[in-house]
Amino acid sequence: MASAWESKRHHSILERAAAFLPSLLDDDALKSNHQVQPVHGVLLFADISGFTALTEKFLQRSSADRGTDELAQTLNCYMSDILKEMLIFGGDVLKFAGDAVLVLWRTPPQELAKTISLVLQCSQQIQKKHGSRNTRVGLKLQLKIGISAGPMSLLIVGGGRRQYFCIYGQALAEVCEAEELAQAGEVILSATAWELCEQRRLRTQRLAGKRAVKVGGWDGL
Repeated sequence: MASAWESKRHHSILERAAAFLPSLLDDDALKSNHQVQPVHGVLLFADISGFTALTEKFLQRSSADRGTDELAQTLNCYMSDILKEMLIFGGDVLKFAGDAVLVLWRTPPQELAKTISLVLQCSQQIQKKHGSRNTRVGLKLQLKIGISAGPMSLLIVGGGRRQYFCIYGQALAEVCEAEELAQAGEVILSATAWELCEQRRLRTQRLAGKRAVKVGGWDGL
């Protein structure tokens, strides 16, 4: 059994680390004895379209080291602008992988419809301001966005000074599928997000053979 000093020290480490973690991982989540915790919310998965071709172009135009550095600087600048918009709209960045980002808007079940509208407004703003950007190698940076909503689970494993977290469930599977269905510049709502959203405010297009929909416009957002 940990002494009072050891317990206090451990909690102090967690508090310092919290500044670099998603707000989903608050003190209660990190200190909880329950490894699996229920979460409700809206997920947004954004990914840069044509990343492989862009990488090849940068490497062809410069040496490997210089091309890699220039590509990293280009992506960092682009994704920084996108992340700023997401944070302004209250998003909680869960995962960031250079050319892709997974963001959560946590909300009570009864507020899911309104929160989906908020996330769509955020997506519209991002696509309008940053959906396409020229690069020095002649290719454009373009963004694909998938959105899902509903219940999911937060899993925290490990102990002491080393812990890991992940989100899993149908909402995660659906946001990945929605992003894969999106073309450059598009926003796709998963089947569940479409069922839960304020449908009357959206202009959408059905995707052949899919329950997910492409959002073409927003009324009154």
